[in-house]
Amino acid sequence: MSEVNQTLLKADGFELGTVSPVDGTISDWKKVAVYQNTLNIEEEDPEITQHKESGKRSAKKVITIEGAETAVFQMMDSDPDSMVIALGGTVTTLDQKKAWNKPKGYGATRIVALRATTVDNYQYIINKGTISGKKVFEFSETGIALFECRVMAMDTGFDAIPDVQWKQV
Repeated sequence: MSEVNQTLLKADGFELGTVSPVDGTISDWKKVAVYQNTLNIEEEDPEITQHKESGKRSAKKVITIEGAETAVFQMMDSDPDSMVIALGGTVTTLDQKKAWNKPKGYGATRIVALRATTVDNYQYIINKGTISGKKVFEFSETGIALFECRVMAMDTGFDAIPDVQWKQV
């Protein structure tokens, strides 16, 4: 019998990890505060090419290229260390006070792993992805500083490690 999975994220169920370029293992998982109801998985439509014989309706050959898969979410922790996760750059400390420094020019590709755990103990995992982000700061009495982030799944480079997983835990 099939199940209907509840995709409500656990309160502490969102993490980003470090991917080893040597063997694809993931370490240093860090909890990330995700703004309520903002984690979405987007998958582009596949590109489908049909090769048909002249005068025929049906294809002789069909080539399908799957669309990219991306996790989109908003981080709500605006301390300098979190800004580095979302936006790149560096953190400097002077007189025991941290400052985030925006990167100059084009930054290098930042590679992460993403793990989201639901209340009914399923996990959505991107084993290797590139992260990008932007500031969404609202300066008002009811405003909050958020970072809109995207993690696009990439080829892990290892046949034994899937690019994306959905599994029970």
